[in-house]
Amino acid sequence: MGVGLLGSAVAGVLLQAGYRVVGYDVVPERVAALTTQGGKPAGSPREVAGQAAAVFTILPTLASVEEAITGRGGVLEGAGAEATIIQMSTVSPSLAIRMEAAARARGVAFLDAPVSGPAAWWPGETAW
Repeated sequence: MGVGLLGSAVAGVLLQAGYRVVGYDVVPERVAALTTQGGKPAGSPREVAGQAAAVFTILPTLASVEEAITGRGGVLEGAGAEATIIQMSTVSPSLAIRMEAAARARGVAFLDAPVSGPAAWWPGETAW
């Protein structure tokens, strides 16, 4: 989920290692670039989740992370019981906790693995 600068780098590493990668981005040109590397396109977060055991999200905003995971047509609508969401965006602790609870309620595993950024970036938030 999200095959911009960081997401395409992660997808490229996975493709080079021999993994099948299915990608989605709100910018169609990014998905097209992924397909030139050997990735498969998807039309929505739900469609990605329906084809993957592990769903990585690397998205630019808190709202985009929440929408992609829990929104209409989101990852949780398509994820199977054995799926794991690996959330790599830098998000607030409260959003990570909400996303984990939503995933758990659907029987889906959730890992918060941000690329960078301390909890101190989010005013009013406390560390885990």
